[in-house]
Amino acid sequence: MGKSRRKKRTHVKPDEAAMDAEKIPRSFVIKKGSVGKTVVSLIKDLRTVMEPLTARNLRESNKNSLRDFVHVAGPLGISHLLTLGQSPAGINFRIGRMPRGPTVTFRVLDYTLMHDVRKIQKRPRISAADYQYSPLVVTHNLVAPKVSSSSDYETKKLERALKLTETAFQNMFPPLKVEKADLNTCRRLVLLQYNPELGTFHFRHYSIVVVPANV
Repeated sequence: MGKSRRKKRTHVKPDEAAMDAEKIPRSFVIKKGSVGKTVVSLIKDLRTVMEPLTARNLRESNKNSLRDFVHVAGPLGISHLLTLGQSPAGINFRIGRMPRGPTVTFRVLDYTLMHDVRKIQKRPRISAADYQYSPLVVTHNLVAPKVSSSSDYETKKLERALKLTETAFQNMFPPLKVEKADLNTCRRLVLLQYNPELGTFHFRHYSIVVVPANV
């Protein structure tokens, strides 16, 4: 008589680590249409900010369309598509959640490239190790200004827009789990700050150093 064979399970429930990996946000940062050299440099800087969960060396061809990147986003696990476009009216920056949105659009009023910031620093800090970990995320002052009751509709509309912007911004980066956080991985920080008087956002990228205090 032959030996009895026991059927092995072919469908194993994914462990917690695998489930967390699926939720990690990943991004493409691309140009939309024809842009100038400085905008190309800005795209490279933005890819650096989004490291390590972005396609840093993504090669774009003039033949590529936005639809091409949308089609490959799903199989590659891309959750966000960041685009920079240029027109006579200025530079537009869009953050889109894949595959069904929402999409948040900004007009870029001014910007400073990374290499320009380093030029004015006496001791610029450059470390490749900083980009092995995602940055911490800080949002500030994303609240609608207090106005008269006659503008309640506009105030609620602005509150919804600010909440959507804050959520879209935070979801681009992995959430911080305080109970599992390792200070050695806290190397960078991104800040989104709202100016209610001007109705503008400030987006900044910092390198941070953790040092002992009160020892």
